[in-house]
Amino acid sequence: MHHALSIPELLEAIFGQIDGEDVQLWDDTLVALAQTCHTFHPIALDFLWASVNDINWLLRLIPSDARTHYSAEELRNFQSILSTLQSQTIRRDLTTAEWANFHKYTSRIRILDFQDVRWRECNLLISALRRCPCHPAFPKLESLTLDLILESSQFLAGIGTFLGPNLKSFTLAIGAGPRDPDLELGDLRALGAACPKLNQLFVHFSHMSWQPIISEMVSGCHFVKEFYCDRPLSSAALRHVARLPSLKKLQIAPYSLWSLLPDPSEMETAPPFTTGESTSDPSTISDNGKFLLPIRSAPAVLNLWCRAVPSTEDVRRLFNWLASLDAPSLLVDLELKAGDYTPFQNHLGVSNFQPFFRFRSLLRLTLDGICALPFNNSALQDIAEAYPQLEALSLNWESGWREPQITLHGLAWLFKVCRNLRELKIAIDATVLDPLPEGLTGPSVQNIHIETLYLANSPIADPAAVAGLLQEILPRLSSVDAVWVEDDTLDYRLPRRRVGALARSEQAVWGVI
Repeated sequence: MHHALSIPELLEAIFGQIDGEDVQLWDDTLVALAQTCHTFHPIALDFLWASVNDINWLLRLIPSDARTHYSAEELRNFQSILSTLQSQTIRRDLTTAEWANFHKYTSRIRILDFQDVRWRECNLLISALRRCPCHPAFPKLESLTLDLILESSQFLAGIGTFLGPNLKSFTLAIGAGPRDPDLELGDLRALGAACPKLNQLFVHFSHMSWQPIISEMVSGCHFVKEFYCDRPLSSAALRHVARLPSLKKLQIAPYSLWSLLPDPSEMETAPPFTTGESTSDPSTISDNGKFLLPIRSAPAVLNLWCRAVPSTEDVRRLFNWLASLDAPSLLVDLELKAGDYTPFQNHLGVSNFQPFFRFRSLLRLTLDGICALPFNNSALQDIAEAYPQLEALSLNWESGWREPQITLHGLAWLFKVCRNLRELKIAIDATVLDPLPEGLTGPSVQNIHIETLYLANSPIADPAAVAGLLQEILPRLSSVDAVWVEDDTLDYRLPRRRVGALARSEQAVWGVI
């Protein structure tokens, strides 16, 4: 063998070129390399065991004679299985050599991803790890994902065996059902202390009995850069997250905007885009209402997904808060979604959207369900000029539009200014088919990235004519995903058939293009 192949860095570069798309080929190739020679063996194992998404990989490291086994009669008896699963543990201590072999593999793992783990497997693995003389058992672990059904939530009682100083990302999802009050979760509470490098935290829990524990866990993490939670946390935990100087990406799904937004009287300075006096009583604002107040600088990513229908006042307070943020150039991804649908419960004017134009570095903008969008071609032109680097734009795609005023002229202007736009979800009035004016034709307005155009509540009269105009500005367009958000008002039902005409004629019309 050439002496160059004894250089570890060179082998890492070569092994790193193995195609990982075919998982079986990846595994087979690395296993073969590991069995080739002593030089290849440790590096091939590093790649093979870097990411583990099957708990059985770890269970196979436990000798079979050390596990609890059931007789054929027990396995045939369903009630017996239920009663014995709880006691599935290690039958004997592992020898020093067996632990050395166990640690030989676990010390290489950087990513653990467990989905829908069963209780029997959880109990067996935790039982083994609690006896492991090597701590931490996973010294190189950087990312841990636990998607647990309720019965396997007992897994969390032994989560300390997985935590270590190199853990950077933790994702926890707990299935439906109440928490066992006798479950010892001290290790979960101490997540931040055990993992000082933790900077990504994603949390989901279905039952509110988990809120105190999860809130305490979140409050102990001091260096988080990315935070996601789709359930309400305690006010103390929310304020802790809001005050983190390291926070760069915030994704939360509160029940209502009202529960998060500060009353204007609580803001340190008057917002520059005041749209009227607040009608909210400051005394009724909950502790959670101070959550967004400590966030003074714009994070890189801000996603708020609100379940309840927001009021006009709530939306104005949200926009005013956005207007008060420092360092607006840091924000590149803004997503504001709520559970409102047409006809909307609140309406704002174009001037209310001025705070958004401060975020000149936006690459992705999503506004959906927050309110009716009073955008016409002129307003869309302002958006395009404010965000020339925009790559994705979605405006009330899921919640729908009442009477879209944007025409193909507006789209042409958008594509002329935003040359990198790759995804567009919008509503247009495709019944207006005036020829594109001079300056909005030719290569200067053509978008070569978009292949699918997403249209919501977009009336159309002549699909073939629309296809011809779109061909001029979207030469690579191959399909239109046209949807219509249901509404009980009569004026929606009539044009719905015209949108359907586009869908029915899609194959014939777009096939010509």
